[in-house]
Order: sequence, then C-alpha cells, then structure tokens
Amino acid sequence: MTVFCASTIHSAAKTVNVITSSDPYKIEDYQGVRYVYVKCSDYAGNGIKRILNMWEFARKLKRVYKHFDKPDIIIGRLPHVWCGNTAWKASKFYGVPLVCDIADLWPEGFVEHMNVSKRNPAVKYYNYLEHRMYKRANALVFSMAGGKQLLKDKGWNDVDVQKVFHINMGVDLAKYDDDSIKYKKEYPELADSSLFKVSYCGSIRLINYVSTICEAAKKLSDKGIDNVFFSIHGYGDKENELKEYCRVNKLTNIRFFGKIKKEEIPYVLNHSDVIVLSYHETPLYRYGGSMSKMFEAFASGKPVLSNVHMGYSLIEKYRCGIVSEENTSEAIAEAVLRLMNMSTAEREEMGRNGRKCAEDYDQPRLVDQLESVFHFVLKGKNND
Repeated sequence: MTVFCASTIHSAAKTVNVITSSDPYKIEDYQGVRYVYVKCSDYAGNGIKRILNMWEFARKLKRVYKHFDKPDIIIGRLPHVWCGNTAWKASKFYGVPLVCDIADLWPEGFVEHMNVSKRNPAVKYYNYLEHRMYKRANALVFSMAGGKQLLKDKGWNDVDVQKVFHINMGVDLAKYDDDSIKYKKEYPELADSSLFKVSYCGSIRLINYVSTICEAAKKLSDKGIDNVFFSIHGYGDKENELKEYCRVNKLTNIRFFGKIKKEEIPYVLNHSDVIVLSYHETPLYRYGGSMSKMFEAFASGKPVLSNVHMGYSLIEKYRCGIVSEENTSEAIAEAVLRLMNMSTAEREEMGRNGRKCAEDYDQPRLVDQLESVFHFVLKGKNND
C-alpha cells in the first residue's frame, strides 16, 4: 500500500515540514506502508496559507504519482475536492477504479463555519467539482452516515446511490486497551474516589466550546457543589484565555493538564466518570459525525455527554450517554448533575452500551467493510 500526502504535518501547535531539501518528494516506510511525502510550502494556523497548501499538494501530486507502479485501486481521501480531482486523473492515467473517501463535507464546511454565502461563485464552482467527482467515482465512502441523504438534499439524483457506502472512523480496540495499560500518567485528581470526574480530551479552540465547560464548572462551584472535578486535556489557541478565566474566578474544580499524547488518552478516559464531547454545532451534523475521540469515549466504557445533537446519533442509538438539550453552560452543568445523581448501576449500563458500540465499530471490522467496497469496484471494472 502506498499513501501520498503533503510534506507538511499539521497540528494545533505548529506545522512540521518533513522535507527540508529541494527534493520534490520523499519516501518512507512505516509498518509495511509506503508513505510518499510531496514537498509543499510551510504554513501556520488555519488561514489562507493552509488552503493554498491543499491546492499545492493536489497540483504537485500530478507530477509525482506517475513515477510509481500501477495500483489496483486508487483511494482519493477528500478533506477537499482538489484531492478528489487529482485522484480521478490518476485513476484515468492508470486505468483503475477510483474510491472516494469522504471524510469532510467540503465546501459545505466553508458555508457553515465561515459564513460564506451559498451563492458565492467559489462555492458554486466547488459544488460543481464535488458533483462531477461523485458521478465519476466508482464508489463513494462517507465517514458520516447520512451520505445518501446529502445527495438527495443537493438534488444530485444522477449519482448512483448503489455505489454509496458508510464506513466511519471507529477505534482500534486492541490498541486502545493496550495503551490504557502501557501509558499510565499520574493524575492525583483522577485517583481521588471522592470526586466525580468529568474529562475532556481534545483541542482547545473556539469551535470546541471548552469555554462552556469552564462556565459549567463555575456554575457548579457557585452552587457549592464541590465534589465534581473537570479535567481538561489538550491544547489550542484558547487555552491561556480559559486558564485566566478559571484563575480570575478562583475555580478549584477544574484543571488544564496541557498537551496529551494520543497513547495516554485511554488511561485518562478509563479513570474518569463521564467523558465530555464538545463541538461547534452546525447543520452539517444532521448527516452524522465520525470523530475519533467519540469512539475513544465509547471504548472507555464510561457514560458520554455531548453538547450537540447529531443525525444518526450513536449516543442515542446505543443509549450510552446524554445529549444536552442546549449548547450552554447551564445545560452542561445540569447534565453533569443528572449523571452524577444516577445510580452506579445506571452509569455502568451506559458504559457497557458505549463499549458495545465501540466493539461494533472496531477498526478490524471496518477494514472488512472497506475490502467489500474494493470487491464492489473491481467487480464493476471486470464487468465493463
């Protein structure tokens, strides 16, 4: 298997470029997978330079993939339509089927998150590219469950729904369980059995609404409820601002633990009483969500508290937690108290239900589903 990706590795802290020479690409092998890094320009943050970096990768990739042997199938992973267009050209160059892996709805994200008008010429153009790409692909794999509904809502009836599949992110349960034992980190508060521990693991940016968690901690503190403890693990550009909010309000029931390694997350989750999933609410969630941290929360066997309603909700389907009525600090505080006041048996049942969900979406099972998609497109090619 060969994976083509940009040489720039994005993170909330900084972007690292793995190619510092003038070479157009670099090849590395990792656990039997060959990675081909295409040299792209440096950037920082989520501004225009990041968008230009995406376009640059798609443009330069055309000159790189031709140096490699013919594959059996090409998978175009779509955080944006430029990648899909380049993947289609590669499939035509080699004469092999194309599977589009849709991990993000783009350009819908610009419309929803950046208040860009649907009538904007750029949005119309990218919708045209997206529509054309969906028609051209031999199979469409949506990470969100509502892929077919999306096509219906867009009026794209000329896209064959028989080639639409849903495979979400899931979780590698074996690795999760192994990491929970191997990567222990001492957190005194998480070891304190007198505290009801509510944990958040993720980025601390505007769209993550960690501010709402801090405000919920203040509301409980103001009520004199001192046995609930909020632990925040992660980092982002809002971290210092929220730390200052907690300092000014003299909150002792919440603590920011800073950056956390992915391998350390299972230990934190397993030693919490409730896991908070906090997102920016957007109409796009009517098509569902497939965030890796959601499945890590399910794997913990702990109740989950989400601040947004999603279509095709696994939390509601598996009855493994609570979805707050509103994305407000009051609603979060009330949901935390509701969970705390439940019996231990009720919370344990929620946790078992969440673990069952994680088992149903264990990544080895999802790999089998992806293989069935490969058989589907290869069978279609043989029938051509």
